Amino acid sequence: MARMLAIDAKAVGVAEYAHTWIEQRNLKPRTRSGDHDLLRLHIDPMLGKVPLKNLTRETVRGWVFDAGHRSLTA
Repeated sequence: MARMLAIDAKAVGVAEYAHTWIEQRNLKPRTRSGDHDLLRLHIDPMLGKVPLKNLTRETVRGWVFDAGHRSLTA
């Protein structure tokens, strides 16, 4: 956890941070793989390149709304 706190939020995007967070957790291989798939399919397309310093409640709310809207229209 301390290593995650040392990451410079100005230079790190959501996807990079999330990937590092997944890798640092004590997970079984199948869980790790599933978490990476969820990151790749659902978070990365819209939030992946957003710098952590710019990640706001409004940004996440918009992402949740868009994801919900896509699932209703699919």
